[in-house]
Amino acid sequence: MLLSAKFSKPVVLCDNEECVRMASSLKESMNTSVDPCDDFHKYVCGRWPESHPIPDGDLSQNWLSERQTRLLRRIPDLMTQNFIELRPEVPRAVKEAQIMYFSCLDVRAQYKLGLEPLFDLLAELGLPQVPRQIISSQDDANEVFVKQMARVKRLLWSDMFFGLEVRADPRNNRQKLLMLYLPDREHTPFPRDRSVLEEEDLNRDSKSSNETFSAMEKLYLVELLKQIVGNGTSDSLYSCKSPKKVDNSTMAKMTDLVDQVVNFAGVTKKINSRYANKSSDFSHEPEEVDDADYMLLDELQRLTDEYVRSVNKSIVPRPLWRPFVEELLRGLEVDFDPAQQKVYVGDLEFLQEIALVLSSTDEQLLETMVWWRVVVHCVQHTSWGLRRIWNILVKDKTGLGQRKARSIHCSESVNELMGMAVAWLFAEPAFSPDHVAEMLENIKRSFADFVLKDIDWMDESTKLATLEKIRKMKSLVGFPDWLFEDGRLDEYYDGINITKDTYFDNMLQIVRAKNIKTLMNLSKNDTNDNWFLDPITVNALALVPTNLIEIPIGILRFPFYGLGLEALNYGAMGSVLGHETTHGFDVDGRHHDSAGNLKQWWSNETIARYTTKATCFVEQYDDYYLPEIDKYVNGKLTLGENIADNGGLRQAYEAYRIWKSKHGDEPLLTGFSNFTHEQLFFLSYAHMWCDSLTDDGLLIWISQNSHCPGRVRVQQVLRNSEHFSRAFSCPLGSPMNPKNKCQLW
Repeated sequence: MLLSAKFSKPVVLCDNEECVRMASSLKESMNTSVDPCDDFHKYVCGRWPESHPIPDGDLSQNWLSERQTRLLRRIPDLMTQNFIELRPEVPRAVKEAQIMYFSCLDVRAQYKLGLEPLFDLLAELGLPQVPRQIISSQDDANEVFVKQMARVKRLLWSDMFFGLEVRADPRNNRQKLLMLYLPDREHTPFPRDRSVLEEEDLNRDSKSSNETFSAMEKLYLVELLKQIVGNGTSDSLYSCKSPKKVDNSTMAKMTDLVDQVVNFAGVTKKINSRYANKSSDFSHEPEEVDDADYMLLDELQRLTDEYVRSVNKSIVPRPLWRPFVEELLRGLEVDFDPAQQKVYVGDLEFLQEIALVLSSTDEQLLETMVWWRVVVHCVQHTSWGLRRIWNILVKDKTGLGQRKARSIHCSESVNELMGMAVAWLFAEPAFSPDHVAEMLENIKRSFADFVLKDIDWMDESTKLATLEKIRKMKSLVGFPDWLFEDGRLDEYYDGINITKDTYFDNMLQIVRAKNIKTLMNLSKNDTNDNWFLDPITVNALALVPTNLIEIPIGILRFPFYGLGLEALNYGAMGSVLGHETTHGFDVDGRHHDSAGNLKQWWSNETIARYTTKATCFVEQYDDYYLPEIDKYVNGKLTLGENIADNGGLRQAYEAYRIWKSKHGDEPLLTGFSNFTHEQLFFLSYAHMWCDSLTDDGLLIWISQNSHCPGRVRVQQVLRNSEHFSRAFSCPLGSPMNPKNKCQLW
């Protein structure tokens, strides 16, 4: 095995700051006692967990999360400095982000307000302060639950029983329309603790399909009711109000109500899971949008009514779709006429089943389900009593006795809520995207060359259409062009007025303004150049419906970029760029043409051959065994990302060769002078995916994440790479160079 090269001329080493940093990190993480042809992940990352321990309360650690945390830890210093010393003109929005940060820190002010902000929100939504079952109200609801549900969507963007989004028309992405489909159950309007979200994922995976809440969670719901019914904060450090005592009769009603809520949630969970699983099968995805998927709201109501009556003639169907949308858009200057304009229905059968459930359920219980959703969203951010109950649940779920520093929580919150204003503090006005743009052009050229010269499963017309899509692919790099233009940042956050002692209302203002802006977009033609990610996000993104990729400044840093040598840059960031580019041609992306519109632009023969090659990846990844949890990787769940990983690496490697042909040889890496540039490329790629997971973290990852764990992204991708096998002279049949390989792009 050759791990070195012979040189006929003096060796030139790169020993600048970037190269030294990368070399040091590699030395620290590598376990050179491992044969790289046996396990390249252990070879490169074998000692990485020793110097990058999993933080308390987390289930995993990797470069993406570690670098993101490091950026967030800079926010407190930025928020406490004198902005005038930073730059002469500071936008009002940045100053409001600072006030937002300090209002988050001021828990004393939050506790003094107690439950008042929550009760004000419930009143605004037309919901009772306490569920009507608790106070034995037999009156009909003053508000139809459909309208309450619409207000919750408008104010908090939270889906209840079905999902609604303002999205680009699949057939014409410059036009916006309303889309109805499965609910997004993961969205939360306000910032939440990441460790708690991870544990919720774990609990969701470990429960049976019939189980919705643990015993502890049921107790938690009862305790929430007790606090709200009693309307007290007796255990607050800053209030002497005493809660009303809850009598036995009321307690029995609360326990019964929680049981009803849990049972109803179980019914809707089963429906959601069944249709979510159905939609995840790539082999049954339609090639084009059906005309029947576009319909008027009244037509949708007729179809769901017919279904309800066909199941049980005694059930009276509830008016759902038009009342919901009319309430959602009420008072807004939005050009939407329900009698004329159609909505896009993502899954009619799902909506029919939900309509049956909603039509056969008591109105009071439906109202209470809406009430619960609002309260659970808000509980972390209200009185000390509710927060204490929340903390007990968190400790039960995560085992955490100590919460993260408030400053870190507030850093995450202000970045999540006002990410563009925070980015103004991080970004440099003089930043140039030119180098990344050059890398992208080389990536696209290598992709196009591969399509022209190496692909034998595409017919010529499909090849030409593929080349056009590659050529037209757009990119956003760094941060929005308008970020430092006078007045633009303030305009972006127009309509909010942040105050120092009302953290909950501050969050609500920002969320409300964002949601109203989203609804107002229904009347606007889209230029498809809007940023989706906040600029300090340590990640990248492919927006397949617009044929665009985003590369924020957050990821343009060590260990992904700025590594001193192009071999290292292309191994890491080049593979990221190739990954996002390939998403335009994965099992989802291939359905979208060069403009991003959903249509069949491949021939049937090409689609059949593609599906066969994609199945190779499914079967290959299905065979990857994880002994510590006694489970296999889910090849279908991860298929799109696996195709992007494999294609992205190949494109990045060829793109580096293109760069090298233009610029010539570059120095070798200090401390690694016996490694060729090709070997450094693969070291950088593997180093980027070093990670560490607990068994619980790994279980969550493979059950719900569409990306494979780092070890799989290294081993399986490199096993498919002939470039890697040649670079490290791995014998055919060795663990890292199997005879059977999969390739698409």
